[in-house]
Amino acid sequence: MPRRISRVAGLRGKEGLLRAYGIREIGQGIGLMAASPRSSSLKPWIWMRVAGDVLDIATAATGLRARNPHSGRAVATLVGLAGVTLVDSLSANRVSREARLE
Repeated sequence: MPRRISRVAGLRGKEGLLRAYGIREIGQGIGLMAASPRSSSLKPWIWMRVAGDVLDIATAATGLRARNPHSGRAVATLVGLAGVTLVDSLSANRVSREARLE
């Protein structure tokens, strides 16, 4: 799957990195599911998602190189990542506010 994702995202040659990002996502998902939704244990996991999103954006931005014939795909990827990052950031802020109220 990393090969297909790298091709669609305009990031050929990043397959190994995308595989590592997939492992990161699985780990974060496990952490989020294991955390109690009504405790501050959720807070670090949701903020790790935001940090991962920033890392994903930085990686996708490398696809904007002038010599990349698929830079348009990288732009579309960045737009999608921006939306995901917005949702994750809003969620992280909400979780942080609720954790302060406990």
